Amino acid sequence: MYKVFLVDDEPFIVEGLYSILDWSDFQLEIIGSAENGKDALDQLRDHPADLLITDITMPEMTGLELIREARALFPDLKIIILSGYNEFNYVKVGMKYGIENYLLKPINVEELKQTLKNTVDKIESTQTQAMAHQDMDILRSNILNRWVNGQIQTEELLERGQLLGLQVSHGFFETAVIKPMIPPGSQPDDMIQYRNEKLDQVYQRVRSMTEHDEATHGICFVDWDSDIVVVFGCGSEAEQHEIEDAFSQLMDQLRIIYPFELLVSMGELQSGLDGAAESYRDAKKIQQFFLISPHHIVLTSKRIEELKHQSGSSIHTPDWGEYSRLLLSLQQEELLEKIGADLDRLSCTEGITPHQVQNRVVEMIIWFKQVIKEANLPDPEEAEGYKSIFAGVFSSLTMDELKQQVTLAAQNVMGYLKEQQSLSPVVKQVLAQIHEHYADELSLKLLGQEYNINPVYLGQLFHRETGKTLSDYVNSYRIEKAKELLKRSNLKVQEVARMTGYLDNSYFFRQFKKYVGVSPAEFKGLM
Repeated sequence: MYKVFLVDDEPFIVEGLYSILDWSDFQLEIIGSAENGKDALDQLRDHPADLLITDITMPEMTGLELIREARALFPDLKIIILSGYNEFNYVKVGMKYGIENYLLKPINVEELKQTLKNTVDKIESTQTQAMAHQDMDILRSNILNRWVNGQIQTEELLERGQLLGLQVSHGFFETAVIKPMIPPGSQPDDMIQYRNEKLDQVYQRVRSMTEHDEATHGICFVDWDSDIVVVFGCGSEAEQHEIEDAFSQLMDQLRIIYPFELLVSMGELQSGLDGAAESYRDAKKIQQFFLISPHHIVLTSKRIEELKHQSGSSIHTPDWGEYSRLLLSLQQEELLEKIGADLDRLSCTEGITPHQVQNRVVEMIIWFKQVIKEANLPDPEEAEGYKSIFAGVFSSLTMDELKQQVTLAAQNVMGYLKEQQSLSPVVKQVLAQIHEHYADELSLKLLGQEYNINPVYLGQLFHRETGKTLSDYVNSYRIEKAKELLKRSNLKVQEVARMTGYLDNSYFFRQFKKYVGVSPAEFKGLM
């Protein structure tokens, strides 16, 4: 089914279009409607359609304005215009945008049916042509990615370039990398599809603008990191500034069209075919400096040097004691507000580098964990989670992304502190005993004797406050320690079993498979 979106400021017209015919007969379904152009455009951004049927005269945004903006976002969108007036000027403007038909109200049903049939035939023809080009596009993308990654010989590049119609016979090359910071969709299940659709929209737009504009003529493709790459070729170094100025203007236009940030970096101009790969590496490396640079500029090596040579000032040191107070008093809102203010101040420090920003963020996260130790609480079982957070810190390209990682770490610690505060003193002691002496014999009977409490009551209390039986908690904790040993040492599986409190190897194997899903030997083989 192809998707149809209806726009008219008269609700009865929209209702009439819903019921005037069986849209499924034409392989069409109506996915939404709006009473003005502005609302329609907002909905189309999130839910693209194949066919737009719109009135001309509407409040807030006219039909012709809507068509212009929608066609900028979706070049292949088919459009049918509705109007109560037979005005030739509207027809002329509509023809310029490539409309399918201009229908007068009240709508002639037979004319509408024929228009829909012809439109669907055109959509199917376009899709058939797209499928025919798909294999060629895959080959094109592969060749270009190998080129900028230095993985193709000159002879093969020239031969494939001629086959694909690529102009690669320039003396100099300069590469731009565009990273669209696309937010997740409204529905988590559709997040990947949503992001892919938005990326493709931006890519098609950039490719159309760069490959058909003499001032910014370049070769456009998507790299293996899902960034949009444009390779500009020129005959002399003198052309470099013209290309950069024209490309910067193009990006200003795109930022007006799209509601999300476009991070753009540009490598140095380099000579020869191998220069494209060198310039591409420059552009990718420059991306990290968006942590400390405005996002609306095209970031270049020259701009980076300006940042590096600014008169430096001392790097702001957070009030660690205040962080501890806010954490221990569980004042989450105030803590997150202070983190945001400190990071904003840090990013504005003159002369600071992205590496220094990342290091300070790592310090923050380590301090959060230190608060747990200072409170004499057992370490939380969050090793893998913190690894993920630290990886996120060093892969972040914007301050907003860094803030998300720090916020996640702070929330994890605060959640753990809340959990600990709700535990009774005896359960806290038992947990500390397990974490420190997990390889020793641990049972309700022994722990009950040690803490002078009835074993049955201790078991009930432990289960109520932790959500696990003592046996289940001990086994899961031991298996986590066993996983760490298997990862980081050359110990035999039997030695790991003994070191984590399992004297019976077969019991260790069963417990390991229960919690991990594979045997210890299989797990070690995966490392």
